[in-house]
Amino acid sequence: MIISNEDLQRAFALIREMYRDKAIVPGKLRKIGFGNKWNYVLAEKDQIGLAFNFTADHAVYGQVDDLEQFINLRPYIGKNLFEFIEYLLLQKKLQMRSLCLAALNALSHPLTSLSSLKERGIPVSLNERYDFIKSEDIVTVIGYGGVVNQIYGRCKELHVSDMRPKHTLFTLTMFPPADLTILP
Repeated sequence: MIISNEDLQRAFALIREMYRDKAIVPGKLRKIGFGNKWNYVLAEKDQIGLAFNFTADHAVYGQVDDLEQFINLRPYIGKNLFEFIEYLLLQKKLQMRSLCLAALNALSHPLTSLSSLKERGIPVSLNERYDFIKSEDIVTVIGYGGVVNQIYGRCKELHVSDMRPKHTLFTLTMFPPADLTILP
């Protein structure tokens, strides 16, 4: 059960402050999506956000059987993302939190452009060599993907968090014993 949306409220306050400082106007909500594993929000100005929703293979909180909670969001189509997020921050259901995070991700889109990141002193690497990782860094990767092998050995500690069962992360190939003869 969700007790607080304080984390999302703090993120929204930071994003809202950056919007004010940069005189950015939030896009209007065009589409809300609920799908297998992901919720998404699409707004004007190419503001797109995605957030994990703990469904399908990752339904650790049970299956979603209340689709009305999504249908009830229809009046927010055409409203700006600030209004949509303000409503979602009042909700306590897991899927509404996921949609709120997706909307925050959509809002952050103009704040994560190369020029915006560089302007704020955030280093940007356009290559996939991961040479920005230092030997004293402690790195966490969400999801066991292709980057793990490229990062392994570059940092002091590497933590990989993945909710999938262990058996889905490995391939086991078995061969017959060498002294076994298979007849046609």
